[in-house]
Order: sequence, then structure tokens, then C-alpha cells
Amino acid sequence: MTVYDAVIAGAGPAGSALAIELASEGYSVLLCDAARFPRDKVCGDYVSPRGLARLAALGCGEAIGRLECTPIRKSRLYLNRDHLVSGVLPRVAGLPAHGHAIPRKELDDILFRRAIRAGAVVRESCRVTGFEVTARGVHVSATHEGKACRVEGRLVVGADGATSAVANAAGLRMNDPRYTLASIRAYAHGLTLDHTLMYFDEKYFPGYGWVFPVRPGLCNIGVGMVSEPLVRSGLKLGDFYAKLTRLVHHLAGAKGARVEIGPQRGWPIRSYGGATENHFERGLLIGEAGCFVDPINGEGIPLALSSAHVAARTVRAAFQEGRFGKGFLARYEADFRARFDPDLGISDLAVTMIRNRHLLPVWLAIFRTMSLTAQKDARYAEVTGGILGGVIPAREAITPEMFVRALVHGPGFWREALGAGAPDGVSGWLAGGAALVGFQASLARAIKDDGAWLYGWAKEVQAKQKRLGIAALRGLSFGGP
Repeated sequence: MTVYDAVIAGAGPAGSALAIELASEGYSVLLCDAARFPRDKVCGDYVSPRGLARLAALGCGEAIGRLECTPIRKSRLYLNRDHLVSGVLPRVAGLPAHGHAIPRKELDDILFRRAIRAGAVVRESCRVTGFEVTARGVHVSATHEGKACRVEGRLVVGADGATSAVANAAGLRMNDPRYTLASIRAYAHGLTLDHTLMYFDEKYFPGYGWVFPVRPGLCNIGVGMVSEPLVRSGLKLGDFYAKLTRLVHHLAGAKGARVEIGPQRGWPIRSYGGATENHFERGLLIGEAGCFVDPINGEGIPLALSSAHVAARTVRAAFQEGRFGKGFLARYEADFRARFDPDLGISDLAVTMIRNRHLLPVWLAIFRTMSLTAQKDARYAEVTGGILGGVIPAREAITPEMFVRALVHGPGFWREALGAGAPDGVSGWLAGGAALVGFQASLARAIKDDGAWLYGWAKEVQAKQKRLGIAALRGLSFGGP
């Protein structure tokens, strides 16, 4: 039986990217996927400029260019169908000036074929079901075209997504509803846009909807929300999706177009807040199997590619030193924490805070304040838009400069941000006072009826704030490898 240097479960962006790097350097790689290519994967499809740069580094740039996807440089943000703000993706040196929404059926096939050209051995219709560590390596169990089989390797890598069998076998699969998003996606045929659309609705906040232009006449549309507040509030994601589709039809009608929306598909997303060590005896987890998804915008493709790049460094070191134990592979966690924690930790803290729907009026006021500030302040719009677009680090949002820009405004601004258009004068103050009293009464009831959950939430927020503060004080590298 052939013994491979690395057996990689899952040929999505993370698995194929790692296969490309390792096979190009002469390692023997077996890349397995449960489907046959080309195959679809449910996803929002957005690839940021950083993701496109990584794809080019992997040798996929020309193939991506031939897809002729719409260059995405602009975005519009809606709250309750009201247009709040528009922005342009800032230019960052060394990165493309745009992002793309690339259907996973096309993107994954490009990466898969590139892995084959790099020298990886592939097995399609091969679903990895588990593994067993032996004295000399790992026995990986799978079903290949419906028949049970076993392959041997010196390392196993789980790149098999949100329901990872490798993570499950390693005891690292994450099912915490605080860090799991429920999502629905479909394709809208007949709608042409040159910008992305982000749609928020008070009832489903902190969930959001999106419309990403793929190419003329085709858009990826969908909604997502963190599972914990979705379930606790008794909300139905399908109702939110129905609201989004009505907005899509409205936008198309305004352009004189008719839209046909394809079948909807749902899937879970595991975000970075739930990431654990992601290493074990003779193995690693990358991509969504390791929770490498941005908690704020749900973006996973660029992080999948980056996590593979970080993992390749550990794999090389393991083979150079002939050490494959859990202790040695722990350097992978050190590397990915140094690279991702400073920004994704901030994103996770923000999502942790807004999961508390008892404070919904506070979060909506902050949301409106940020949106209105972006309307009036080009620098503020550049930073916040760049964070959402995946080209500016999230830590740029918590500088003193950004706080000053968000807070220094006149009375008219604050009436609009906090009072949602409340009238001037005494009547406006009375309306604002009544709203404040109502919020205080609601919060008092929440403390009485849901105090245990609120206490746990507050401790979680405090712990994450402390952890981020300690990281900053110790002067850890924020650039990463």
C-alpha cells in the first residue's frame, strides 16, 4: 500500500491550496473529496482582494481572469430597505483593486485542477470518515465510490468543511451555537449589478443579507445569522430570506428587469470564535474544518487559503525534523493565532456583544451612527468599508482617531442617529425620553427573566476584552507570517 506524506480530506479552497503547496515541493499528497468535479458548494462566493492575491500566488490567476466575473469595487448598505450608505473599496498596495464573487463550482474546480498539475494524487467520490493514529503514521478510513477503503499517510489534514469527519475523529469538531451561523443561499438570474448589497433588518439583527454580483445577469443572494440569537428569539431564517428576495425583485423592477431566483440551499458556517487548537497527533485542521471564517462578514474563502498557507509551514517543519506529535504540531496554533487573532479576535468580540438582543436598541444606534459617519467622513468610510471588504485589518476600527471621528458630531447628526428622525424641540425630547424609559423597562425585565444568560454573556465579553488587551500589551506581532 502506498504511504502518502499527507492525506488531505476535502478538495475545497483550503485542501486544494495546501495540496498545491506541498505537491509543488515534492511531497506525496493524496487529495480526497466526497464529490466529483466540477461540483457546487453552498457559499456566498465572495473573494476579497487578499483572496485573489493568494489565488494568483498559487498559480490560478489566469484561470480566474478567464471567468470574467464582475469586478466588485463598490457596496451599498441597507437597513429595513432604507439605503444608509454607499462606499468604494479602498486601494491597498500590492492587492487587486477589486474583489470577485466566484461560484464555488468554478473556483474549486480551478484549484482542484491546479493541484493535479502540481503533482497531487486525487480521489474523487472518496469521503473520508475517520482516522487512526499508528506507530508509523495514520490509517485514514473512507468510502470510495460507495465501497469502504483505507489509505495510509504520515499526516492527515482535515479540510472537509463545517461537518468535518476529521475534526470529529480528533475530538475537535465545534458545534457551539454562539459561533455557528445558519445560512441560506440562491442564485438570482436576470439581475445585473456593479456593486455588492448588504441588507440588515431590525427584526433579524445581527443577521444580514447579501447580494453579490457574479457576472452580468447573475447574482449570489443569501442571508445568515448566528444560531444562538436566532433560536433564542424564535426567529425563522426562511422569513428573513423571503424579505431579501422581495428586495431583490424590487431592485430588478426598478431597472426594468425580471429576476428568476434559483433553488435555495442552507448550510452551517463555523466562525473563528469557535476555533480551538486545530492540531492533534499526526494531523491538522484547515479552512472551515478549523473554523477559519470571519465572524463579522462570514467570509471564508480567503481565510481558507491563508490557513492552508500557514499550515504548510508547520508541515514542512514536521518533515524536516521527522516529528509529527501533537506537541510539535502545536506550532501551527502559535502561527495561526499570531496571524489571525489580532483581527478576527476583534471581529469575534464585536459579534459576541451584538448577540445580546436585549440591547438591540443600543446596537442599532451604534450601527446608524457608524453608517451616518461614513456618509460624511471619507476617511471613516474608507476604513470601515475596507474592513467589510477584507482589505483593511479590523484593528484599524478601534484606534483613537476612529473613535473621535465616530463621536464628534453636531446635535442634528445625533437626532438622526439616535432618534431615527424624531422631531425637533420639546416633542422630540419627549419622544426620546419615552423611548429611553421603554428600553430601561425592557432591560429590567430581561435581567429578571434572563439574568443567568446575561451574566454568562457579560463574563464572556469581559474575558475576550481582557485577552485582546493582554495581546496588545505584550506587543505580539500583528502582521503575522
